[in-house]
Amino acid sequence: MSDRLPLRWIPASEAADRLGIDPSRIRALASSGQVRAEKVANRWLLDVGDVERRIAHGPQVGRPMEPRRAWALLFLLSGNDAPWVSGIERSKLRAVLRDRTFNDLVPRLRRRADVRYFVAGDRAKEEIRGASDFVRSGVSAAEHHRVGLRSSSVVDGYLPRDFAERVVYRHALRGVEEGAADMILRVANYWPFDQQRFAPAAAVAADLLESSDERAVRAGRELSKRLGVA
Repeated sequence: MSDRLPLRWIPASEAADRLGIDPSRIRALASSGQVRAEKVANRWLLDVGDVERRIAHGPQVGRPMEPRRAWALLFLLSGNDAPWVSGIERSKLRAVLRDRTFNDLVPRLRRRADVRYFVAGDRAKEEIRGASDFVRSGVSAAEHHRVGLRSSSVVDGYLPRDFAERVVYRHALRGVEEGAADMILRVANYWPFDQQRFAPAAAVAADLLESSDERAVRAGRELSKRLGVA
């Protein structure tokens, strides 16, 4: 397990108890990538944040999309171009939308990034805000997209994985639960951005909808309705 981007892990048996499902189903979710998990000494450990989000928002509909396709869908929904996918792929993505609501699709888009919650000092926040690769999202982009949510004390956005790991290591950032965090790093393996300072509206809506904070969820619903994809 990485000590640079820490998660809070719980055993599969505890996750099964919290979700009220059979442990075999938990193991299937873990092995298929539908929740963040690691297998240690033949024992599944699951990210408690993913488990809690499944409790709050219900089960996923279908398998998670690979990051490249998830980002293409979010860019297209926002009225932006997604030049990394072909015309045929765009048609397939639009077909997915015809069969599902945006709320149904949000859990399938989670592979776009790994979400990490930290308590950070002013120096770390200043470095992140000033970084050319930092793309604001969630609560840091809500005001930009004109939804009723503002939090100047929280830094929230996307970073490429290698840069995020350096920041976490350099500032010895401490992982916390979402409600205690003043920095939310959305760590991306696939990087779709080209000098954008804010994530596309559909990505911001998805990030807000995945929050455990009801104000953020309401803002996500407002934004998704405005996009016509709720």
